[in-house]
Amino acid sequence: VLLVGANPRKEQPLINHRLRKAVIAGGAVMTLNALDYGFNYPLAEQVLVSPADFAQRLAELTVGTGAMAAVAERLRNAERAAIVLGPGAMNHPHAAELRGQAVAAAKACGATFGMLTEGGNAAGAWLAGAVPHRGAIGSETALPGVDVATMLREPRRAYLLLGVEPELDCADSAAALAAMDGADTVVALTAFDSPQLRAHAHVLLPVGVFAETAGTWVNMAGHWQSVAGVVAPPGEARPAWKVLRVLGNILELDGFDYDDAFQIRDALAAHSCALDPLQEPTFSAPTTTATNDAAVLRVGDVPAYAVDALVRRSRPLQETADGSFAGVQIGPALAGTLGIGDGDAAEVRQSGHRATFRVSIVESLAPGCVRLVAGVRETAGFGPCHGPIEISAA
Repeated sequence: VLLVGANPRKEQPLINHRLRKAVIAGGAVMTLNALDYGFNYPLAEQVLVSPADFAQRLAELTVGTGAMAAVAERLRNAERAAIVLGPGAMNHPHAAELRGQAVAAAKACGATFGMLTEGGNAAGAWLAGAVPHRGAIGSETALPGVDVATMLREPRRAYLLLGVEPELDCADSAAALAAMDGADTVVALTAFDSPQLRAHAHVLLPVGVFAETAGTWVNMAGHWQSVAGVVAPPGEARPAWKVLRVLGNILELDGFDYDDAFQIRDALAAHSCALDPLQEPTFSAPTTTATNDAAVLRVGDVPAYAVDALVRRSRPLQETADGSFAGVQIGPALAGTLGIGDGDAAEVRQSGHRATFRVSIVESLAPGCVRLVAGVRETAGFGPCHGPIEISAA
């Protein structure tokens, strides 16, 4: 198995457990990452490169040359092989290109292709049509929307946020905050009040958290699991789907006449036979992306306990090693160039935002990279998670 942009021990623990069992039984796990995340089993091959070079390395994998030659040989000689993309690849600014490269490499190496979906219900959201270019069950849509990056890059007059804290949940925190501040109206459906949300939202509509609503989860294998709400939302809060239904009724839109969440599930499930959840996706021919070798690039992965508003507000989780903010991490070569030592203070600048952080020197970080995690208050306001960043001694 080749993992690309993945840290399954923290992102997909059950998948990681199966990988560990496979290694114990004689299998081989290889990685293409910007950082050695610390796996609990030995890796057969480990390639550490800047995220900007992921596409180039996957192109090398297709032809079996360069840094990926040994990886390609293992995949081709394996009885069963797979190339799997994780969140580090799926949140990449050129994610579609990486998927195309990975599909091409899988075909060339006789391997299967897969993706580690992010969160517990990414597959369910796709099936429901919660993407701009598709309707339910992948159907074509007459009026395609735009993706989040476009919504922020080309600001809208109004935004409706569903469980989103823009400065923490968006891949480009600086662009998200600028878009919210420039909008005429921002309406937030949220389970949590905060000074940051009040700073740019004009209306807060209270909704319940995941345990306070009925719903259906669809896992990576396409299995549907329905649940009822454990308790009712407190006070005047309502399940988010009910708030959206009322808004749809007020706007006189079609398809907002459901009385409970399971009616929505049943309407969707009636068409599910049209899609094979394990069907290999197809992509247009990929291209390679030029990189600026002189640029220092940010690795802005999201820690396990910063993935949503609920876990961010859990004090016990934030007091664990995974919840503690570690400052900015750099490799020894870059530290030597900048004259920065372990434990020193450094000023970090990106997209007009700057802050001073404690430095940790990490041996297993790809050259030319700086690791500054996203999804935490300390880094709110910085720019793209995978983009150029500046750092200097404070």
